[in-house]
Amino acid sequence: MQDAPPLFDIDILSATPAALIRWAALAAESDGTVFQTRAFLEAAVTRWHDLQILFLKQDGQDIAALHFRPEHHRGLRILRHPGIAECDYAGPILRRDVAPEILQSAWPQIVAALPRHDLLILKQMPGPEIHAPLDVPALGGVQRIHTHAHPRPLPPGTDPLDLLPKAKLRSDLRRRKRKLEAQGALTFRVAKGDEIAPLFETLTDWRIARFTAIGKNDPLRDPAQRHLYLSLAQNHPETAQICGLFLNDHPIALQYGLLTPDRYCQILTAFEDGPHKVNAPARLLMIEAMRWCQDRGITTYDFTVGDEPYKDDFGTDALPVREALLPRTLPGHAYARAKQVEFAAESWWEARQAHR
Repeated sequence: MQDAPPLFDIDILSATPAALIRWAALAAESDGTVFQTRAFLEAAVTRWHDLQILFLKQDGQDIAALHFRPEHHRGLRILRHPGIAECDYAGPILRRDVAPEILQSAWPQIVAALPRHDLLILKQMPGPEIHAPLDVPALGGVQRIHTHAHPRPLPPGTDPLDLLPKAKLRSDLRRRKRKLEAQGALTFRVAKGDEIAPLFETLTDWRIARFTAIGKNDPLRDPAQRHLYLSLAQNHPETAQICGLFLNDHPIALQYGLLTPDRYCQILTAFEDGPHKVNAPARLLMIEAMRWCQDRGITTYDFTVGDEPYKDDFGTDALPVREALLPRTLPGHAYARAKQVEFAAESWWEARQAHR
Protein backbone atom coordinates (compact mmCIF):
# COMPACT_ATOMS: atom_id res chain seq x y z
CA MET A 1 0.00 0.00 0.00
CA GLN A 2 1.46 3.33 -1.06
CA ASP A 3 1.70 6.26 1.34
CA ALA A 4 -0.69 9.11 0.64
CA PRO A 5 1.00 12.07 -1.03
CA PRO A 6 1.61 15.08 1.26
CA LEU A 7 -1.19 17.60 1.39
CA PHE A 8 1.23 20.48 1.25
CA ASP A 9 4.47 21.46 -0.46
CA ILE A 10 7.17 23.32 1.42
CA ASP A 11 10.01 25.54 0.24
CA ILE A 12 12.73 26.83 2.56
CA LEU A 13 14.74 29.72 1.12
CA SER A 14 17.35 32.19 2.23
CA ALA A 15 15.91 35.69 2.53
CA THR A 16 17.05 36.77 -0.94
CA PRO A 17 15.35 39.57 -2.91
CA ALA A 18 13.37 36.93 -4.83
CA ALA A 19 12.20 35.30 -1.59
CA LEU A 20 11.21 38.71 -0.19
CA ILE A 21 9.14 39.42 -3.31
CA ARG A 22 7.38 36.12 -2.76
CA TRP A 23 6.87 36.99 0.92
CA ALA A 24 5.43 40.38 -0.04
CA ALA A 25 2.91 38.80 -2.41
CA LEU A 26 1.67 36.53 0.37
CA ALA A 27 1.70 39.32 2.98
CA ALA A 28 -0.49 41.43 0.67
CA GLU A 29 -3.13 38.68 0.89
CA SER A 30 -2.75 38.23 4.66
CA ASP A 31 -3.93 40.10 7.75
CA GLY A 32 -0.44 40.40 9.19
CA THR A 33 1.11 43.24 11.14
CA VAL A 34 3.57 45.92 10.07
CA PHE A 35 6.35 43.65 11.35
CA GLN A 36 5.48 41.17 8.62
CA THR A 37 5.63 43.57 5.70
CA ARG A 38 8.28 43.30 3.02
CA ALA A 39 9.72 46.65 4.14
CA PHE A 40 10.34 45.42 7.68
CA LEU A 41 11.78 42.11 6.52
CA GLU A 42 14.12 43.83 4.06
CA ALA A 43 15.47 45.93 6.92
CA ALA A 44 15.76 42.86 9.15
CA VAL A 45 17.85 41.03 6.54
CA THR A 46 20.49 43.76 6.76
CA ARG A 47 20.95 42.74 10.39
CA TRP A 48 20.38 38.97 10.26
CA HIS A 49 22.07 37.58 7.18
CA ASP A 50 21.14 34.04 8.21
CA LEU A 51 17.40 34.69 8.09
CA GLN A 52 15.46 31.93 6.30
CA ILE A 53 11.85 31.74 5.13
CA LEU A 54 9.61 28.68 5.01
CA PHE A 55 6.76 28.85 2.50
CA LEU A 56 3.79 26.48 2.83
CA LYS A 57 2.01 25.76 -0.45
CA GLN A 58 -1.28 24.11 -1.31
CA ASP A 59 -2.27 23.41 -4.91
CA GLY A 60 0.84 25.28 -6.01
CA GLN A 61 -0.07 28.50 -4.17
CA ASP A 62 1.63 29.98 -1.12
CA ILE A 63 -0.80 29.94 1.80
CA ALA A 64 1.50 30.58 4.79
CA ALA A 65 5.08 31.52 5.65
CA LEU A 66 7.37 31.66 8.64
CA HIS A 67 10.80 33.27 8.96
CA PHE A 68 13.41 32.00 11.40
CA ARG A 69 17.08 32.04 12.35
CA PRO A 70 19.25 29.13 13.54
CA GLU A 71 21.29 29.48 16.72
CA HIS A 72 22.80 27.42 19.53
CA HIS A 73 22.02 27.79 23.23
CA ARG A 74 23.28 25.55 26.04
CA GLY A 75 24.11 22.85 23.54
CA LEU A 76 20.66 22.96 21.94
CA ARG A 77 20.02 23.55 18.26
CA ILE A 78 17.38 26.25 18.23
CA LEU A 79 15.32 27.79 15.47
CA ARG A 80 14.16 31.18 16.68
CA HIS A 81 11.36 33.17 15.16
CA PRO A 82 12.46 36.80 15.65
CA GLY A 83 10.72 38.41 18.60
CA ILE A 84 11.24 41.29 20.99
CA ALA A 85 14.00 43.74 20.00
CA GLU A 86 13.53 42.48 16.43
CA CYS A 87 9.79 43.13 16.36
CA ASP A 88 6.92 43.61 18.78
CA TYR A 89 4.56 41.13 17.11
CA ALA A 90 5.58 37.93 15.37
CA GLY A 91 4.11 34.70 14.08
CA PRO A 92 3.46 32.90 10.79
CA ILE A 93 1.60 34.82 8.12
CA LEU A 94 -1.48 33.10 6.74
CA ARG A 95 -3.43 33.97 3.60
CA ARG A 96 -6.66 35.54 4.80
CA ASP A 97 -8.90 33.05 2.99
CA VAL A 98 -7.17 30.10 4.69
CA ALA A 99 -8.49 28.87 8.03
CA PRO A 100 -5.99 28.75 10.93
CA GLU A 101 -6.83 25.06 11.27
CA ILE A 102 -5.10 24.44 7.94
CA LEU A 103 -1.82 25.76 9.34
CA GLN A 104 -2.38 23.66 12.44
CA SER A 105 -2.88 20.51 10.39
CA ALA A 106 0.22 21.23 8.31
CA TRP A 107 2.42 21.74 11.34
CA PRO A 108 3.88 18.19 11.55
CA GLN A 109 4.95 18.49 7.92
CA ILE A 110 6.40 21.96 8.58
CA VAL A 111 8.44 20.69 11.52
CA ALA A 112 9.77 17.77 9.49
CA ALA A 113 10.88 20.12 6.72
CA LEU A 114 12.68 22.59 8.98
CA PRO A 115 16.45 22.28 9.47
CA ARG A 116 17.43 19.84 12.20
CA HIS A 117 16.65 21.38 15.56
CA ASP A 118 15.88 20.54 19.17
CA LEU A 119 13.56 23.46 19.78
CA LEU A 120 11.56 26.05 17.86
CA ILE A 121 10.97 29.27 19.79
CA LEU A 122 8.19 31.62 18.73
CA LYS A 123 8.20 34.85 20.70
CA GLN A 124 5.83 37.81 20.64
CA MET A 125 2.83 35.80 19.40
CA PRO A 126 -0.28 38.01 19.71
CA GLY A 127 -3.79 36.68 20.03
CA PRO A 128 -6.57 36.54 17.42
CA GLU A 129 -7.46 40.20 17.96
CA ILE A 130 -4.21 41.09 16.14
CA HIS A 131 -3.03 37.96 14.37
CA ALA A 132 -4.17 34.42 13.60
CA PRO A 133 -2.71 32.24 16.37
CA LEU A 134 -1.34 28.74 16.65
CA ASP A 135 -2.77 26.33 19.22
CA VAL A 136 0.60 25.67 20.84
CA PRO A 137 -0.50 23.12 23.50
CA ALA A 138 -2.22 21.05 20.81
CA LEU A 139 1.09 20.93 18.96
CA GLY A 140 2.90 19.57 22.02
CA GLY A 141 4.49 22.87 22.99
CA VAL A 142 4.43 25.05 26.07
CA GLN A 143 3.67 28.75 26.25
CA ARG A 144 3.26 31.65 28.61
CA ILE A 145 1.79 35.11 28.43
CA HIS A 146 5.03 36.99 27.98
CA THR A 147 3.59 40.52 27.93
CA HIS A 148 0.54 42.37 26.58
CA ALA A 149 -0.34 44.42 23.53
CA HIS A 150 -2.03 47.75 24.17
CA PRO A 151 -4.09 49.02 21.22
CA ARG A 152 -6.34 52.09 21.50
CA PRO A 153 -9.24 52.50 19.05
CA LEU A 154 -9.43 55.97 17.49
CA PRO A 155 -13.04 56.95 16.77
CA PRO A 156 -13.12 59.61 14.04
CA GLY A 157 -14.15 63.09 15.06
CA THR A 158 -13.24 62.64 18.74
CA ASP A 159 -10.52 64.71 20.39
CA PRO A 160 -7.88 62.18 21.50
CA LEU A 161 -7.67 63.91 24.87
CA ASP A 162 -11.33 63.08 25.43
CA LEU A 163 -10.51 59.38 24.98
CA LEU A 164 -8.51 59.37 28.19
CA PRO A 165 -10.67 57.73 30.88
CA LYS A 166 -9.60 59.98 33.79
CA ALA A 167 -10.95 63.51 33.84
CA LYS A 168 -8.13 64.65 36.12
CA LEU A 169 -5.51 63.52 33.60
CA ARG A 170 -7.36 65.18 30.71
CA SER A 171 -7.42 68.45 32.63
CA ASP A 172 -3.80 68.11 33.70
CA LEU A 173 -2.52 67.55 30.16
CA ARG A 174 -4.49 70.51 28.83
CA ARG A 175 -2.95 72.66 31.57
CA ARG A 176 0.57 71.44 30.79
CA LYS A 177 0.06 72.10 27.10
CA ARG A 178 -1.00 75.69 27.87
CA LYS A 179 2.17 76.14 29.95
CA LEU A 180 4.32 75.07 27.02
CA GLU A 181 2.38 77.25 24.59
CA ALA A 182 3.00 80.23 26.87
CA GLN A 183 6.73 79.75 26.27
CA GLY A 184 6.58 79.92 22.48
CA ALA A 185 5.39 78.13 19.34
CA LEU A 186 4.44 74.54 20.20
CA THR A 187 4.22 72.42 17.05
CA PHE A 188 3.95 68.81 15.96
CA ARG A 189 5.51 67.52 12.78
CA VAL A 190 6.70 64.39 11.02
CA ALA A 191 10.38 64.35 10.11
CA LYS A 192 11.25 64.30 6.43
CA GLY A 193 14.38 64.06 4.31
CA ASP A 194 17.63 65.21 5.83
CA GLU A 195 16.21 65.75 9.31
CA ILE A 196 15.31 62.07 9.81
CA ALA A 197 18.82 60.90 10.74
CA PRO A 198 19.72 63.67 13.24
CA LEU A 199 16.32 63.49 14.94
CA PHE A 200 16.59 59.72 15.19
CA GLU A 201 20.03 60.10 16.76
CA THR A 202 18.60 62.57 19.27
CA LEU A 203 15.74 60.20 20.07
CA THR A 204 18.08 57.27 20.68
CA ASP A 205 20.48 59.37 22.78
CA TRP A 206 17.60 60.51 25.00
CA ARG A 207 16.24 57.00 25.37
CA ILE A 208 19.57 55.34 26.12
CA ALA A 209 20.33 58.02 28.73
CA ARG A 210 16.93 57.45 30.33
CA PHE A 211 17.34 53.67 30.41
CA THR A 212 20.84 54.03 31.85
CA ALA A 213 19.55 56.31 34.61
CA ILE A 214 16.98 53.73 35.72
CA GLY A 215 19.36 50.78 35.38
CA LYS A 216 17.77 49.14 32.34
CA ASN A 217 19.47 47.80 29.26
CA ASP A 218 18.31 49.28 25.96
CA PRO A 219 18.39 47.25 22.71
CA LEU A 220 19.20 50.52 20.96
CA ARG A 221 22.74 50.27 22.30
CA ASP A 222 23.24 47.77 19.49
CA PRO A 223 24.28 49.70 16.34
CA ALA A 224 22.61 47.06 14.15
CA GLN A 225 19.28 47.66 15.90
CA ARG A 226 19.58 51.40 15.38
CA HIS A 227 20.44 50.85 11.73
CA LEU A 228 17.36 48.66 11.25
CA TYR A 229 15.01 51.38 12.51
CA LEU A 230 16.80 54.26 10.79
CA SER A 231 17.00 52.51 7.42
CA LEU A 232 13.28 51.82 7.60
CA ALA A 233 12.48 55.48 8.25
CA GLN A 234 14.80 56.69 5.49
CA ASN A 235 13.88 54.14 2.83
CA HIS A 236 10.23 53.39 3.64
CA PRO A 237 8.51 56.56 4.93
CA GLU A 238 5.15 54.93 4.20
CA THR A 239 5.98 52.31 6.86
CA ALA A 240 8.24 54.05 9.40
CA GLN A 241 8.40 57.62 10.59
CA ILE A 242 9.77 59.90 13.27
CA CYS A 243 7.53 62.60 14.67
CA GLY A 244 8.13 65.18 17.33
CA LEU A 245 6.81 67.91 19.58
CA PHE A 246 8.81 71.09 19.04
CA LEU A 247 8.99 74.26 21.11
CA ASN A 248 10.24 77.19 19.04
CA ASP A 249 11.44 74.58 16.52
CA HIS A 250 13.50 72.79 19.19
CA PRO A 251 12.57 69.13 19.83
CA ILE A 252 11.37 68.40 23.36
CA ALA A 253 9.88 64.94 22.66
CA LEU A 254 10.38 62.52 19.78
CA GLN A 255 8.74 59.28 18.70
CA TYR A 256 9.37 56.49 16.22
CA GLY A 257 6.34 54.70 14.81
CA LEU A 258 5.48 52.00 12.30
CA LEU A 259 2.23 52.13 10.39
CA THR A 260 -0.12 50.34 8.07
CA PRO A 261 -3.20 51.95 6.49
CA ASP A 262 -5.32 51.21 9.58
CA ARG A 263 -2.84 50.89 12.51
CA TYR A 264 -0.09 53.04 13.99
CA CYS A 265 2.41 51.22 16.23
CA GLN A 266 4.25 53.35 18.77
CA ILE A 267 7.76 51.87 19.02
CA LEU A 268 10.15 54.35 20.64
CA THR A 269 9.36 57.50 22.61
CA ALA A 270 11.72 59.77 24.51
CA PHE A 271 11.86 63.32 25.79
CA GLU A 272 14.57 65.88 26.50
CA ASP A 273 15.88 65.79 30.05
CA GLY A 274 15.51 69.51 30.59
CA PRO A 275 13.20 72.14 32.03
CA HIS A 276 10.27 71.13 29.83
CA LYS A 277 9.98 67.54 31.05
CA VAL A 278 7.76 68.62 33.96
CA ASN A 279 5.05 69.38 31.41
CA ALA A 280 4.78 65.79 30.14
CA PRO A 281 5.96 66.43 26.55
CA ALA A 282 6.01 62.71 25.70
CA ARG A 283 2.35 62.23 26.61
CA LEU A 284 1.40 65.40 24.76
CA LEU A 285 3.29 64.07 21.75
CA MET A 286 1.31 60.83 21.88
CA ILE A 287 -1.93 62.84 21.85
CA GLU A 288 -0.74 64.81 18.81
CA ALA A 289 0.31 61.59 17.06
CA MET A 290 -3.19 60.21 17.67
CA ARG A 291 -4.65 63.35 16.12
CA TRP A 292 -2.34 62.94 13.11
CA CYS A 293 -3.55 59.34 12.75
CA GLN A 294 -7.20 60.38 12.85
CA ASP A 295 -6.60 62.93 10.11
CA ARG A 296 -5.33 60.09 7.90
CA GLY A 297 -8.09 57.61 8.63
CA ILE A 298 -5.98 55.35 10.85
CA THR A 299 -8.39 53.66 13.23
CA THR A 300 -6.07 52.07 15.82
CA TYR A 301 -3.23 53.62 17.80
CA ASP A 302 -1.20 50.74 19.17
CA PHE A 303 1.09 51.27 22.17
CA THR A 304 2.39 47.77 21.32
CA VAL A 305 4.01 45.52 23.91
CA GLY A 306 5.03 46.16 27.49
CA ASP A 307 2.93 46.69 30.59
CA GLU A 308 4.04 50.18 31.55
CA PRO A 309 1.38 51.81 33.77
CA TYR A 310 1.06 54.95 31.64
CA LYS A 311 -0.66 52.91 28.91
CA ASP A 312 -3.65 52.36 31.18
CA ASP A 313 -4.05 56.14 31.36
CA PHE A 314 -4.87 56.14 27.66
CA GLY A 315 -7.68 53.61 28.03
CA THR A 316 -5.93 50.89 26.06
CA ASP A 317 -6.95 47.27 25.81
CA ALA A 318 -4.55 44.69 27.28
CA LEU A 319 -4.28 41.72 24.92
CA PRO A 320 -2.03 38.75 25.74
CA VAL A 321 1.17 38.20 23.78
CA ARG A 322 2.72 34.77 24.18
CA GLU A 323 6.09 33.10 24.04
CA ALA A 324 5.91 29.55 22.68
CA LEU A 325 8.40 26.69 22.80
CA LEU A 326 7.89 23.75 20.45
CA PRO A 327 10.32 20.87 21.19
CA ARG A 328 11.43 18.43 18.52
CA THR A 329 13.85 16.08 20.31
CA LEU A 330 14.35 14.63 23.80
CA PRO A 331 16.77 17.44 24.78
CA GLY A 332 14.26 19.93 23.44
CA HIS A 333 11.44 18.34 25.44
CA ALA A 334 13.58 18.42 28.59
CA TYR A 335 14.31 22.11 28.10
CA ALA A 336 10.66 22.90 27.38
CA ARG A 337 9.55 20.99 30.48
CA ALA A 338 11.98 22.97 32.64
CA LYS A 339 10.71 26.22 31.12
CA GLN A 340 7.14 25.12 31.80
CA VAL A 341 7.98 24.82 35.50
CA GLU A 342 9.64 28.23 35.34
CA PHE A 343 6.59 29.74 33.64
CA ALA A 344 4.30 28.29 36.30
CA ALA A 345 6.47 29.71 39.08
CA GLU A 346 6.42 33.14 37.43
CA SER A 347 2.63 33.03 37.13
CA TRP A 348 2.29 32.04 40.78
CA TRP A 349 4.57 34.87 41.90
CA GLU A 350 2.82 37.46 39.75
CA ALA A 351 -0.59 36.38 41.09
CA ARG A 352 0.73 36.54 44.66
CA GLN A 353 2.13 40.02 44.13
CA ALA A 354 -1.13 41.20 42.57
CA HIS A 355 -3.09 40.25 45.70
CA ARG A 356 -0.73 41.77 48.24
